[in-house]
Amino acid sequence: MAARSAVRIPVVGAASATYHLVYQLGGKYAVISVNEKINPTFLRAIKLADCESRLTSMRPLKRPFSVPMDSLPYTPEELEEEIAEIAAKQIEEEGAQIIVVAFTLLNLFVKPGALERLSKRLNAVFVDTQAIAFKTAEMMVRLKLCHSEREYPLL
Repeated sequence: MAARSAVRIPVVGAASATYHLVYQLGGKYAVISVNEKINPTFLRAIKLADCESRLTSMRPLKRPFSVPMDSLPYTPEELEEEIAEIAAKQIEEEGAQIIVVAFTLLNLFVKPGALERLSKRLNAVFVDTQAIAFKTAEMMVRLKLCHSEREYPLL
């Protein structure tokens, strides 16, 4: 992370923050990705965080989000239902207890409260990667913590 060698303020990656929190919330977790092409990037982040041993699967949405986004692949209701269908399989077939929707911009594309509704409906924990990243950075600031200068010397 080059950014950590450029500044002395917390630099938080959504993936690392999320997967480390997920380890505290339950034994098995699953990931829903927004585009199968980016799965190798997500898997690399999970391995770098040393969090792959409890991963049950990573399944993509049927209609991927891509850049540039000429049109939205889902209505908010359709996206919430697609996530529910994939998560139900991960929970029932694989025993996942935590579901990570690997999309920091998810809240822009679903109606408010979607993750809470999904949690209640499927009796599993759904985590908001964007909120976890922000709250992790906020916590680090409040605790006056920053990354190690030995690991990330100023350049």
